[in-house]
Amino acid sequence: MSAPSRALTDDPYPLKRGGPQYQLGLPGFLVNEFAGFALGVDRRAQDVIICNWRIPT
Repeated sequence: MSAPSRALTDDPYPLKRGGPQYQLGLPGFLVNEFAGFALGVDRRAQDVIICNWRIPT
């Protein structure tokens, strides 16, 4: 089964506004959110570890 090459390359919904990130589609937005969440969890974990750090005496 094959499709005409024009059907695979022509965008039926051309980009009207926005930047290059909009050309990536939905995955382009989700990657930023996942990375931001992971970095936030890491930062919070480091803050908890630093605040709870006790030197044994």
